[in-house]
Amino acid sequence: MVYVVQLILSGETKPPKIFVDQSLAKQAFAALVRRHLAEKYAGYCAGTGAEPDSFQSAQAFAETLFEEDTCVYYWEVNVEKSEHPSKDCLLSKPTSESLLEVTSNTQQQILCVQTELRNLAVQLTGISQELLGLQKPADEEDKDGPDAAPELEEPAPDILDEKYQTEEWREFVRSITQMCGGNWGDFPLLPRQDWRKAVYDNDTTQQYWDWVAITIDKSINRARLSGYTIEENGEQSGHFNYISPAGERSTTNYEMEDLAWCAAGLHASKDDNAKI
Repeated sequence: MVYVVQLILSGETKPPKIFVDQSLAKQAFAALVRRHLAEKYAGYCAGTGAEPDSFQSAQAFAETLFEEDTCVYYWEVNVEKSEHPSKDCLLSKPTSESLLEVTSNTQQQILCVQTELRNLAVQLTGISQELLGLQKPADEEDKDGPDAAPELEEPAPDILDEKYQTEEWREFVRSITQMCGGNWGDFPLLPRQDWRKAVYDNDTTQQYWDWVAITIDKSINRARLSGYTIEENGEQSGHFNYISPAGERSTTNYEMEDLAWCAAGLHASKDDNAKI
């Protein structure tokens, strides 16, 4: 069963609306009638100077409805009985042709919308892959490794001391990298998520292991200047703890003295940020 709702004005016929759901068709029919009556009543009040809230104005307007040529039609069409539709479902030839035309146009519009949605989905997928770096060429990914700094627009350049550009410094960076298992490893106190945050905050443009080495060096200097000290753990030989200027002892035992100094510097940095 197909349900058709159509508004026919004087000298003009609006395209019919086609439904397969009867309840939706009845809702559309009622809404069309209400909207048409509201528009006509507003026009009547504006033309006659009548008050829209007046009951007498509404009564006078109702009498004019029988004089107009506007009608809202509601049909039920049984599409299975194409030869002899029932009397209450008869459509004139022009209306039937209009119905078929509207149906065909609707199907074409649906196909166009589906095509546009597919194209949009492809575009959004491509954009999301670019944002996630998934479209990076394989040879470039292998070359950079996991510690390649994400590309940013106009990153702030690092101002490096001369000691960070010497061959001895490069050897120090390589020793840290090897100690942590190679390029794909992580330094225990400075995970890659902290480095990524520094990159996106424009605090560094260095690759991961260079950033780790520089942060270690600066943290050790900060700890010493802030008054931290390092002591060997009495219960665990070969392990160290840092002691803050306030006399607080670290709860973590560090396997190397430099590692304890680095942790002390990071702790001092957090204290400084907390005071700001």
